[in-house]
Amino acid sequence: MNQLRDLVIRLNQLTGENVKPYSCPETAAAGQRLTANVGTYVLDGAYGGWQLARICNEGGGQSLPLGQSRGTKRETYDRINAFILGFEAAKKKEAIADVYDRIHTEERNK
Repeated sequence: MNQLRDLVIRLNQLTGENVKPYSCPETAAAGQRLTANVGTYVLDGAYGGWQLARICNEGGGQSLPLGQSRGTKRETYDRINAFILGFEAAKKKEAIADVYDRIHTEERNK
C-alpha cells in the first residue's frame, strides 16, 4: 500500500499538484472546515478495489482520469505508473518541440 501511495505522491509532484488532498484555509477561523485541494490525485478504495481519482471541486468531488473500473492494488499501481510514463513522455515531447521551434525561429531571424 505504501508503494501505491508513494506513486500517487510522485504523480502529484510531477503534475505540480498539492500532495495533500485537503488543507485548512490560511484565513481559517476556529472551527472552519478543511477545503479540498482541487487537482490533487488521490487513491479511492471501495469494495476491495482501488482506483485513481482526482479532486475536482472544493467540496472533495472526484473525477476518475483512468476510467470507472476498480482494480487490485497491483493493477492500480500498473495503471498509475503507465499514466505517469505517458505524462513524462508528453512533457519530453513538448520540451523537444519547444527547442525545435526556438532553433527554427532563431534561424529565420538571422
